[in-house]
Amino acid sequence: KHLLVKDINLFAEKGTIVADSVLAKVNHLSAKERSGFELVKLTTQAQVTTKDITLEKLNLKTPDSEIKDYLSFRFNAYHDFKDFINAMRIKANLTDSRLILKDLNYFVRKLDKVAHNKFTINGQIDGRVNNLKGRGIEIRTGSNTMFKGDFYTRGLPDIYETALNLRVNRLSTTYADLKRFYPELKLPANINTLGLIHYSGSLDGFVTDFVSNGKLNTSIGSATTDVNFKYDKQRNKAAYKGNLALNNFDLGKYFNDEVNLGKVSLQGKIDGAGLTLESLKAELEGPISSITLKGYEYKYL
Repeated sequence: KHLLVKDINLFAEKGTIVADSVLAKVNHLSAKERSGFELVKLTTQAQVTTKDITLEKLNLKTPDSEIKDYLSFRFNAYHDFKDFINAMRIKANLTDSRLILKDLNYFVRKLDKVAHNKFTINGQIDGRVNNLKGRGIEIRTGSNTMFKGDFYTRGLPDIYETALNLRVNRLSTTYADLKRFYPELKLPANINTLGLIHYSGSLDGFVTDFVSNGKLNTSIGSATTDVNFKYDKQRNKAAYKGNLALNNFDLGKYFNDEVNLGKVSLQGKIDGAGLTLESLKAELEGPISSITLKGYEYKYL
């Protein structure tokens, strides 16, 4: 369907028409679209052509979002808005901006399962939704989730078919935040024992098949990884292969068996499957600095 906008309230000045471009200082713009999208207030230095809309010195407010600084949309024709994911190129420099995905869903139409999420965003974003990159990004959401770094994604909005390349200065989250962000995401329950998770390094691949090369700190110990991790969401099974180092990682708390298991420190090559004690099957080649079993600590195995 075409856009149908009503209740338009516009106050602009210093308007100029140059060839196919309209330039103006917008002191106030508010409007409602039949989809339900409501623009509460927009102020900007605007340039509108047949190929792009550029908004500088931007302050855009909806009932739940506020986008500030710079935003542009580039397209071949205005009907490209109907194929927003594939046809619309977005370029943004965001400063202390707040976004609820519900507002983006009015245009993208494929974000229903995550539309409830709210983000605070700083940084530069460039590309189409299905081929998007970000630099100098800082994103906060949920109660404990934060990302600082750069990203490149291909395949959004289908989360399971999206290729990810993340360069992570800092990533923190919790099991509860992950489930809140995407309620249908299947994760082993004992991931909750990790508490607040901090990660720095790189993540490359897909949500269910990725390589982690970095450092992980949790509430029950830390790890250094260069591991390929695969997760079968249909069968709820995991497999992993690569180099792993654990430092004072509490196996007892993770596997919910503190009678038989305690902390472990090790370094080596791992090839295994399973994230619960019942499903665990793994081979480790390398030294174990220390491990606690049935209350006794063993060293240099």
